[in-house]
Amino acid sequence: YMRLYGRKFSKEDHVLFIKLLYELVTIPRLEISMMQGLARLLINLLKKKELLSREDLELPWRPLYELHDRILFSKTEHLGLNWFPNSPCHRSATKLIMLKLVQRCSVESVLKTLVKNCRPYFSETATQEMLDEWRPLLCPFDVTMQRAISYFELFLPTTLPPELHHKGFKLWFDELINLWVSVQNLPSWEVHLVNLFARLANDNIGYIDWDPYIPKIFTRVLRSLNLPVGTGQMMVPRYITNAYDISHVVLWVSSLLGGPSKQTQAQLSGLFNSITSFFHPSNHGRWLVSQSVFFINGCKTEGTIRKLTC
Repeated sequence: YMRLYGRKFSKEDHVLFIKLLYELVTIPRLEISMMQGLARLLINLLKKKELLSREDLELPWRPLYELHDRILFSKTEHLGLNWFPNSPCHRSATKLIMLKLVQRCSVESVLKTLVKNCRPYFSETATQEMLDEWRPLLCPFDVTMQRAISYFELFLPTTLPPELHHKGFKLWFDELINLWVSVQNLPSWEVHLVNLFARLANDNIGYIDWDPYIPKIFTRVLRSLNLPVGTGQMMVPRYITNAYDISHVVLWVSSLLGGPSKQTQAQLSGLFNSITSFFHPSNHGRWLVSQSVFFINGCKTEGTIRKLTC
């Protein structure tokens, strides 16, 4: 029906279809292939957020969490009792097209896309419930830290209206930003934390005072570009594997621009001045790709934000 007629049904039917499919997707121990098919249909129904507001629809977050935990953190997968193919890492540019096709069809990609589309409709108490569930896992010296931060990045809602901010990001922002400032060795979970901050800044432009953290943000961004320093041109390997996602960095920086404070613009100008020499034709290297993507995505994101705010 949707292929022929699109979403030509009433809002009441739209809500009922979503609730029905949500119940089907979260059936315990449902076959993975059936879950993927139902999840893709549910994603299509939730894709256009302008059609449904938070007042029209509310979805529980815990069934999705249990589904995500059962599949992506399976306790029996390493024993060979079940196996769920995950998204592969992008290792070479020649395999980019094939890897994107595999990633699009993977269980992990479908689940994460489903959570992202359901996230705006979580209840106003969901943030506190998530903190109660995953805060005990926040130990920087344990492997559970990676799991907790990845859950926070994926599930925490950041689109609550201003009157509900005290039930949203204000419950965890100070704690997580101080945690990010305190680490210096670029652990693997820091990338997920940066992605969460980028989404938070983009969804709440003008509601958060980022000024105390702006110098630290640009220092970390410059470090993440993995530029060679000195005559030896030494680059630490972990900075390559755990570098920030350029698209999220651009989103974060673009969301900080504007407003009464000019600190972001000054820091951004300083960042551009510090990396200008690396664009000289004689300084060709592996860093050129990440810098080019940074500039191109920056122009696109800034243009999008200007269209939305004008």
